[in-house]
Amino acid sequence: MMSIQYKLSHRPVRRWFLLVCAMTIIYGTAARKEETVQDQSQNNIDVYAKDFSTSPWMVNQVPYVIYRLAVAAISLSYLLFDLWSKCTNRQAVYWTTRYTHWGCTLLVLHFCWSAVLAYNYHVSPPSYRHAPLQWYHHVSRALFSASLAPSLAIAILYWFVITRTGPGTVIKHGCNTLLAILDVFISGYPLHISDVVYSMYLIAAYNVFIAWLWKMGYHAGGYYPPVIDFSRSVRKTVSFMAQVALIVQPAFHLVFYALYCMREWMVHV
Repeated sequence: MMSIQYKLSHRPVRRWFLLVCAMTIIYGTAARKEETVQDQSQNNIDVYAKDFSTSPWMVNQVPYVIYRLAVAAISLSYLLFDLWSKCTNRQAVYWTTRYTHWGCTLLVLHFCWSAVLAYNYHVSPPSYRHAPLQWYHHVSRALFSASLAPSLAIAILYWFVITRTGPGTVIKHGCNTLLAILDVFISGYPLHISDVVYSMYLIAAYNVFIAWLWKMGYHAGGYYPPVIDFSRSVRKTVSFMAQVALIVQPAFHLVFYALYCMREWMVHV
């Protein structure tokens, strides 16, 4: 009897993950095709290597390079310290179940990647201004686009849904969001509405990981936040995950897209 109930409790989870994966792939494919058509039809949306390595606000790029290196070093140090502290307390699994840490890790990867690009561009600039994009620029754009919406989601959802306070939460959530907003304004990175697909891939991977971890037997021990604890209510957990993945996080991406449009207007006004 217990095995039958266990299988039945997993059916909504399987159906939801199949639906989310299908919708993500379909939307992502359509969005990338739409962006390709737009780029081919509008010649004024050209993107070059300098957009990933310089700030449109500065003629002398030395302060920007220093900013990039400093943010990368500080954020990476904090992330490694936080992970090390959890590992020493035997909370490594707990660390991986927090979407906050997934978003922070992706944002730190973006900071480190962009710091390397900015430094290399400053030390060895290309022979001409409009140098074409290389593979590492496309990787940088994916990291940048994927890290924005989660940085806002983990702050708002944490404080309005989980509602815990403390110095650690301010650093992980508040500073994380402020740095992402500042990065949109100070950098020259391009951003399109269709780039939301990158953050959708991230949260889909996170949801699959949480479901897999729960299925592997990690049911107790406070591993999961209450809103994504399958042992409490499978239906409510699935509903919350679906709303965040398909509604909330894409809406936050639109917020950053609006900030990007504001930056472009201010730069070219």
